[in-house]
Amino acid sequence: MLRRHEVTVIEKSSRLPHNHTALLRFRTTAVSDVTSIPFKKQQVLKGLWDGKQVINKPTLAHINRYSANVTDGELHQRSILNMEPAQRWVAPAEFIELMAKNLDIHFGVSFDFSTRIQRQTYAPETTPIISTVPMPFLMGEFGWKDRPEFKFKPVWTIKATLVKPVSSICQTIYNTEPLEWYRTTIHGQQLTIEYMFDPETICDNLLHEASETFDRFFNDNQHCDSIIQDAQVNKIGIGKIRPIDEAVRKRFMLWLTEKFSVYSLGRFATWRNILLDDVVQDVKKIEAMIESGSTYEMRKA
Repeated sequence: MLRRHEVTVIEKSSRLPHNHTALLRFRTTAVSDVTSIPFKKQQVLKGLWDGKQVINKPTLAHINRYSANVTDGELHQRSILNMEPAQRWVAPAEFIELMAKNLDIHFGVSFDFSTRIQRQTYAPETTPIISTVPMPFLMGEFGWKDRPEFKFKPVWTIKATLVKPVSSICQTIYNTEPLEWYRTTIHGQQLTIEYMFDPETICDNLLHEASETFDRFFNDNQHCDSIIQDAQVNKIGIGKIRPIDEAVRKRFMLWLTEKFSVYSLGRFATWRNILLDDVVQDVKKIEAMIESGSTYEMRKA
């Protein structure tokens, strides 16, 4: 969306990251529309494992237990609230690579900020920098003094290939049981199981764990004649984030933009829980700020 402005992108990872190791799916076609990358429309069926069977109407207790499990004991509104079938748009497997093609990306935050730090003035002619770097790290890089406590938890996934039965559907089961996976998804022949802890601490056979979890889709511990292959564990270092003070968060991002022409983009850089679809609106705000050429208009945005 910002290619015509010839922006520079800075990224904390040493190579193109795949932070979203679960299924990459969207609630609208917004991202597909602006990137011109076709997404596949898919109906998602949902259920909840209550420890004995799969149900479709969670109680208040289920909702609270799920929230407490994935947010370290806090109660927030989560997606488990709505178990109705939903339409989603699924990105292709190479989506990240397609978006990054022909972009000027500096990996490992190798960009030299020294000249901008010395200048300490906003210069509209300066090449805009789009930062996807997590806010805690960037605050440290710039020596930001009013630094709050950033709380977050990692997430682990087991990803496996479902050889049998052959599947062309998308289904998700949520789980409120403590010390177990919290969500598992079938998308075509891919099985993804998500945890708030390293699953290898409770199981020494990933294929067996994946097979038992898949059986939940057939309810009440009824085993399915399935074949699962290629199970592997992935860790997302910053999985679930906790909010910080809004005034501090916005003040730091505005300071970066006014002083150094650095624009924060994405969940980690802006440090807030957003849907992937919401990033489109954030890019539009950044573009308006780039084109405004004045501090007043930027502050309004």
